[in-house]
Amino acid sequence: MNRRRSTLIVIGGLVLLIVVAIVATRGRGGELAVRMQPLHYSTFTTTLPETGVVQHPRLVTIPAGVSGNMGAIVVRAGDRVAEGQLLATIVNPQLISNLNDAEAGALSSQGRYRSAAAASQALPAQNNSAVVQAQAAVVQARSQLNQARQDALAGQQSGLGYTGQSAEEQRLAAQVALDKAATDLREAKRIYDANVDLYAQKAISRDALEQSRARFEEAQVTFDQTQRERAILGTQLARQAGVLRDRVRAAADQLRQAQAALRSAQANAAEDKSGDVAAARGDAERSNADLAFAQDQVNRLTIRAPFAGIVTSVASQSGDPLRPLQPGDAINAGQVVFTM
Repeated sequence: MNRRRSTLIVIGGLVLLIVVAIVATRGRGGELAVRMQPLHYSTFTTTLPETGVVQHPRLVTIPAGVSGNMGAIVVRAGDRVAEGQLLATIVNPQLISNLNDAEAGALSSQGRYRSAAAASQALPAQNNSAVVQAQAAVVQARSQLNQARQDALAGQQSGLGYTGQSAEEQRLAAQVALDKAATDLREAKRIYDANVDLYAQKAISRDALEQSRARFEEAQVTFDQTQRERAILGTQLARQAGVLRDRVRAAADQLRQAQAALRSAQANAAEDKSGDVAAARGDAERSNADLAFAQDQVNRLTIRAPFAGIVTSVASQSGDPLRPLQPGDAINAGQVVFTM
């Protein structure tokens, strides 16, 4: 500023010299006497008439940050305020509700992110455990299938009531018993027929004849019973063979299911859940951004002084310049509220 004033003074001096020279020239009949004076830049100083603080005047308007209704207006024109001092409040319940929803959404998304991260961290151990269990299930299913096949070959299911004989051995035993009963029946009939002839010739007593007939009848009953038992055994073995075949098919199906479960567990063990974690992290970040925005909107419900100064005016109501803003008046975002 001092340099500029010095320049102006120098220019003014030059103009004055030129004017003087022109006047002198005219007075001498056209002759002009010029005196050369070298000029230099120098510092111009001045003395203020009083003490104080040098500052640039600052006049700003303070608008509403959000829409709503005026709440409390705590200052008036002419009040001196400090930086950050509360000037007025705005009422907007929707912004408070938005903030509550944003806080709930942020907490929920953060919980999902923590759960996804924990699940991803625990996944390798869980996958290994699932694979081990699936392998044990395959071994057990294969053992059951082998046992079912052995039982089908033996013709009898193992377990409670198992006699230790195969179906073929039981059939052979029943046939041997029937053959023996048939042999005994033929022998008893031969003796009885011979005794009938002897009794007719009065060679034996009637008691001897009756005894041989009783043995023949007993042999007949034994033969008939043995024959029925063999028939019943055949029916039972035929029925049991169907059950054993069904058991083999069921065991084979169970083995295939166990093998499929093992393949699935092995495939899951190779999967990476980092994508789920990244998605959950993205949701949490978006929720946090929504929360920050909602919090900023709520913060704008209070109007504070941007610097220390004097409130020069309070804005008037829209449509009525003679009526200043009052609590309860509707206000729009960006509408001027104060001038400082």
